[in-house]
Amino acid sequence: MNCDQCKEYELDFNFCPHCGTPLTELKPLTSEQLKQMGGEPYWHVSLQGNGDEWRILDKHIARNPEEYYFGEYWIAFAHKPKTQPAPKKGGR
Repeated sequence: MNCDQCKEYELDFNFCPHCGTPLTELKPLTSEQLKQMGGEPYWHVSLQGNGDEWRILDKHIARNPEEYYFGEYWIAFAHKPKTQPAPKKGGR
């Protein structure tokens, strides 16, 4: 996350250790953001509880993430969040 005040890049704090400004919560990437990220790393979060990990976004998946159940079975972050979303119950 970036501090909006001093522009320092910090991931492991809830506040900027340089100026003390609270950092905003890291939000999942949107499908539109993913479409621009083919071949790039992202933090993959399984909504079915199958484990979360760093992955490289396949260019075919990036073209249309919804075809690969983005938002239904998995979500993506630019960085590993401090807390993980709870897995969805049930499934398709």
